[in-house]
Amino acid sequence: TKWGNPHPLELGREEAVLRYHEDLLAGRLAVTVEDAKRDLRGRDLACYCPLDEPCHADVLLAVANE
Repeated sequence: TKWGNPHPLELGREEAVLRYHEDLLAGRLAVTVEDAKRDLRGRDLACYCPLDEPCHADVLLAVANE
Protein backbone atom coordinates (compact mmCIF):
# COMPACT_ATOMS: atom_id res chain seq x y z
CA THR A 1 0.00 0.00 0.00
CA LYS A 2 1.03 3.62 -0.03
CA TRP A 3 1.91 3.20 3.66
CA GLY A 4 4.43 0.41 3.03
CA ASN A 5 8.11 0.67 3.84
CA PRO A 6 10.14 0.85 0.61
CA HIS A 7 13.37 -0.08 2.40
CA PRO A 8 14.27 -3.76 2.14
CA LEU A 9 14.46 -5.87 5.27
CA GLU A 10 17.80 -7.16 3.98
CA LEU A 11 19.20 -3.98 5.54
CA GLY A 12 18.05 -5.33 8.88
CA ARG A 13 14.65 -4.50 10.34
CA GLU A 14 16.01 -1.77 12.61
CA GLU A 15 17.86 -0.01 9.78
CA ALA A 16 14.89 -0.29 7.40
CA VAL A 17 12.59 1.27 10.01
CA LEU A 18 15.12 3.99 10.83
CA ARG A 19 15.40 4.92 7.14
CA TYR A 20 11.60 4.95 6.83
CA HIS A 21 11.37 7.32 9.79
CA GLU A 22 14.03 9.63 8.39
CA ASP A 23 12.45 9.63 4.93
CA LEU A 24 8.95 10.27 6.30
CA LEU A 25 10.13 13.29 8.29
CA ALA A 26 12.17 14.57 5.33
CA GLY A 27 9.26 14.27 2.89
CA ARG A 28 10.94 11.66 0.69
CA LEU A 29 8.06 9.15 0.68
CA ALA A 30 4.79 8.92 -1.22
CA VAL A 31 3.05 9.84 2.06
CA THR A 32 3.71 12.79 4.32
CA VAL A 33 3.53 13.47 8.03
CA GLU A 34 0.35 15.42 7.31
CA ASP A 35 -1.13 12.39 5.52
CA ALA A 36 -0.38 10.23 8.54
CA LYS A 37 -1.94 12.71 10.94
CA ARG A 38 -5.04 13.12 8.79
CA ASP A 39 -5.59 9.48 7.84
CA LEU A 40 -4.13 7.45 10.72
CA ARG A 41 -4.62 9.44 13.92
CA GLY A 42 -6.50 7.35 16.46
CA ARG A 43 -6.46 4.20 14.33
CA ASP A 44 -4.95 0.78 14.93
CA LEU A 45 -2.49 -0.51 12.36
CA ALA A 46 -1.71 -4.11 11.52
CA CYS A 47 1.53 -5.44 10.09
CA TYR A 48 3.26 -8.77 9.63
CA CYS A 49 6.27 -7.67 11.70
CA PRO A 50 6.87 -9.55 14.95
CA LEU A 51 5.40 -7.58 17.85
CA ASP A 52 8.71 -7.40 19.70
CA GLU A 53 10.71 -6.00 16.76
CA PRO A 54 10.90 -2.56 15.12
CA CYS A 55 8.14 -1.83 12.61
CA HIS A 56 7.40 1.14 10.37
CA ALA A 57 3.80 1.01 11.62
CA ASP A 58 5.15 2.12 14.99
CA VAL A 59 6.71 5.12 13.25
CA LEU A 60 3.44 5.96 11.53
CA LEU A 61 1.46 5.70 14.76
CA ALA A 62 3.94 7.87 16.67
CA VAL A 63 3.89 10.56 13.99
CA ALA A 64 0.11 10.42 13.52
CA ASN A 65 -0.60 10.73 17.22
CA GLU A 66 2.06 13.22 18.32
